[in-house]
Amino acid sequence: MKTGNLGAFNIIGIPVRTSNENGKSAQDIDALWEKFMSENIVGQIPNKISQNVYSVYTDYEGDYTQPYTTLLGCKVTSLEEIPKGMVG
Repeated sequence: MKTGNLGAFNIIGIPVRTSNENGKSAQDIDALWEKFMSENIVGQIPNKISQNVYSVYTDYEGDYTQPYTTLLGCKVTSLEEIPKGMVG
């Protein structure tokens, strides 16, 4: 895995709201990946820059034990067209 500063960019993908309590995140994120792969979400994302998939952890309510959102998606050139069921 590489680390570094990528600069600002936009992503479109599918989210799940979860938390780290009682193994909930493992179940929710596994289900998110299953949906992402089985429904070919990459193929449904408009204005993709590449086929690279990003996993973003965001919108924490507090520390790592509190609810947060995980998003699986692709880098895009524009957020003008976001398909139903996806977020940008």
